[in-house]
Amino acid sequence: MESLKELIEKKEYQRVLELTKESKDAEALFCRVSAYLGLGKYQDARTLLVKERDALWAKNPILTMKATFETRFGLEEFDEAYQDEEDFANRPYVSQEVEEVLRGLKEYIRKAERASYSKRPKSEEKIREELTSDVDDFTLLQTLGQIQKDPTPYLKEIREIATSGRNSLLRTFSLLLLVGANDKSLLCFSKNGKDYEVSPAALTRPYSGPRFQEFIALLEGASRNTSIVQSAHALFDNYVLSLYPEDALDKDLSLLVAALLILAGRYLHSDPEAHDFFHKHEISEEEAGEFANQIESAIEAMPSFSA
Repeated sequence: MESLKELIEKKEYQRVLELTKESKDAEALFCRVSAYLGLGKYQDARTLLVKERDALWAKNPILTMKATFETRFGLEEFDEAYQDEEDFANRPYVSQEVEEVLRGLKEYIRKAERASYSKRPKSEEKIREELTSDVDDFTLLQTLGQIQKDPTPYLKEIREIATSGRNSLLRTFSLLLLVGANDKSLLCFSKNGKDYEVSPAALTRPYSGPRFQEFIALLEGASRNTSIVQSAHALFDNYVLSLYPEDALDKDLSLLVAALLILAGRYLHSDPEAHDFFHKHEISEEEAGEFANQIESAIEAMPSFSA
């Protein structure tokens, strides 16, 4: 006879529910929860998890937490998830492994809550309300992210954010939305102690155009270490945000690539494997290292988001 786990693997969920209907065995109860979740019956899974929590916890605390939060997130019961976290945290010590999981639960719930929030469809009225309200930076960034494909109906609100005194990264993202929308208005934009009078439509789009493509081609061919290249690309994205509306590509591209490779190597504690690139473009490691320090300082000076 096939085991319950084998039936779960075969997605024979209804059969599992039939076999575990009267069971009080913790292993069988876990399989029953898995069957409910496989069928999308989150309410039934929640009822069972709450009723049999002590028995399930005694059998496998980590699996109990995993199933509980999968269920809560499926039902969008985030207040209850925080209550579950408190209950689990107040239980007697089990092991260091369980303690490690417990330490990360609040952030785990918070991320799931934010992800759920960002996926919910909103009316134009609700979006406009959020863009003009005193919400935290992270929530406002999520709202801006939801409208980035078509920010046109909200240009007035986005301009107000871009010229406000809020987080400079938030304002930079707002400015980029205006650039993408080809907004021809004239704005006073302040950043890094400088004041800019700009028309978004006239600004350089940072991730397009022949020079950007030239930079990408140089970067991707500069090192045999793919992890270094990926990290350098991510660092470049942050560098762009730290400088914009100034152009991060208004530099010697070979030197920029070399500096990013060195900085990526520092962060990953790995050899950039780019000696041929340095030699071909006649770049000294000292020169590239100094530029890497400048890039690092610019990135580190960026403000974090409050939540």
